[in-house]
Amino acid sequence: MSYSNRYTPYSSARSRARYNQRAADQQRDTTQVTLNKSIDVSCGQTFTYVHDTKLEYEEDVEDPEEFVGWKDTGCAAINIYDVLRRSEFFDSYSSMYDQVRIDSITAKITALSWVNGVNNGVENSVAEYLTPRSLTVVTAWDRSGLDSSQMYHMIDDGNPIFFCTVSKDITTYSSAKTKHLGPGTSYEITRYLYPSTLVEKSQFVSTSDLRQQYIRDNSEYFQYREFKWVTGVNGERIPSKFTVSSRYPTNLLRDPGVSFKPTLLLNVISGPDPTTVTLDGEDIGVNKLKPTTFNIEFDIVVTFRGLRYSRVVE
Repeated sequence: MSYSNRYTPYSSARSRARYNQRAADQQRDTTQVTLNKSIDVSCGQTFTYVHDTKLEYEEDVEDPEEFVGWKDTGCAAINIYDVLRRSEFFDSYSSMYDQVRIDSITAKITALSWVNGVNNGVENSVAEYLTPRSLTVVTAWDRSGLDSSQMYHMIDDGNPIFFCTVSKDITTYSSAKTKHLGPGTSYEITRYLYPSTLVEKSQFVSTSDLRQQYIRDNSEYFQYREFKWVTGVNGERIPSKFTVSSRYPTNLLRDPGVSFKPTLLLNVISGPDPTTVTLDGEDIGVNKLKPTTFNIEFDIVVTFRGLRYSRVVE
């Protein structure tokens, strides 16, 4: 008796198809891929004039000056889930898979443009911009997202905006690395991040929750505007279908529902604490740095799981 007909190529393909179908039905199908994204980001020591929104509509404040002041908003905070959302092939995978997990992150950071000099040129008390001979670049990882005290919230012309106020506190992170950028030098550094705890290694988030949360202004003000409004056909601003909430992995603020929310912090610091600059009797700002622009190349290894549908090979 011959048994050779039991193991034909056709029966083998049909068996694999049945197995894949069962795996998809039980949401056991996974795939690991590396997604890439290159972005340019500006940062640096700058001081933004802010006010307390809780007192914005108070008319009986005797001395409003005590409720306004300067905050260093120059630190860039880059949410890795947001970078992942913007990568070229994420939409293709997210249309098939329900969940995604971050397995490793590689960020290659290169300085593109910056301003420095021999000295400040004039006394700090009358110089709006500092031009130190050497700039101090600091990078760090925040694994769980920013605390609410590190994001300043303000209402501008009726629209909510945020500022990252990590400032020089970036140097207090245990993962902080410092490097100097001077005349005739270049700046390149590669930062890595891996899930370390069991919770981080096992955290899957819904691919549908990777929604845009902020639009970052790369000017010297470095503000984060909520992605909450869109422009209609006639140019009017209308609410979008997305909401801004810390429960989304792409939101910069930490949330108990997303314990692993990796965030790359990047800042250029130099010079003294803010000193008010006065010109012809008018307060025009405080000592700050011209923005430094960096290119960041991300390689993010992720695992997708939970196939929504599969094609059965006939």
